[in-house]
Amino acid sequence: MDKIKNIHDNYDSVFKEAMTLFKDKSMEFFQMDGSVLIKEPLPTEKKEIQVSTEFSDLVFSLSNNKGLHLEEETDISRDDLLRFWGYNISLCRAHKIEFVTLILTNGKPRRKRIKHECMRFAPIIVNLRERDADETVEKLRAQILAGAPVNELEIIYLPLYRSKRHRPIEILRQCAGLISSLDVGDERKRKLAAMALLASNKLVGKEDLEKVWEEIKQMYKLKVLEVAEEKGIEKGIEKGIEKGIKKGKMEMMIKILSKKLNTPKKKVSGAVKKLTPSQLDNLAMDIFAIESVGDIERYANG
Repeated sequence: MDKIKNIHDNYDSVFKEAMTLFKDKSMEFFQMDGSVLIKEPLPTEKKEIQVSTEFSDLVFSLSNNKGLHLEEETDISRDDLLRFWGYNISLCRAHKIEFVTLILTNGKPRRKRIKHECMRFAPIIVNLRERDADETVEKLRAQILAGAPVNELEIIYLPLYRSKRHRPIEILRQCAGLISSLDVGDERKRKLAAMALLASNKLVGKEDLEKVWEEIKQMYKLKVLEVAEEKGIEKGIEKGIEKGIKKGKMEMMIKILSKKLNTPKKKVSGAVKKLTPSQLDNLAMDIFAIESVGDIERYANG
């Protein structure tokens, strides 16, 4: 499966990579003080830091001269909190600054704080199950269509949000469609898609993950938007370019959907060609969620 061949063994790796790659957007994602920014990762090889943890290097300095210690834990127990507290103390002693501990979860924490006569530890807990996946999909879709910036961390972790209408695999397919519509290069899209799949692996079965990954690879192999632009530009004048881009998108969408649905191109073509440019854009964002020609036809009627 290319970069995701060990998908069920790499869930933890996405947390570190995503928070490091998008550290400038992390505080917004955590819904914390937007005026405070993550500056840079802090070293953790100092001898004072001896707590064993897979995320011992997920530590950052902040613009307010404090430190941020990030953890990911599905079930937060008393032992987890004691371990994180011990690590927090070690970090404070090693770096001579105050540290904030933040725990990302999508479960039901058994404990949120610990309190003894000599200490009290109450980390910030960000529970993704408290966020609405359906509302977030609509918000991200509107931002992408408007050409507005998006927070990629919301897309990566979207399958961990709660949804009353969709299963995690369906949310994951919506994530893939959103990623394919981002105005970034194919390599960045593949990386985002890989991280979204890795973040989903405890909620989505292995066979479904592999199927979505194969669809993603096929999508980027065909390079829908690049081909569409080339076909449009070849038409020359402004109106011709507009028509050409639409035609190019249609041709690629027909090709991809025909293969995905294992349906003759003629049948798929009939449904796709009824769509307006805006409906075609919406279809492109939802392409990984399309299961039948009937699903395509609903975009023309919507």
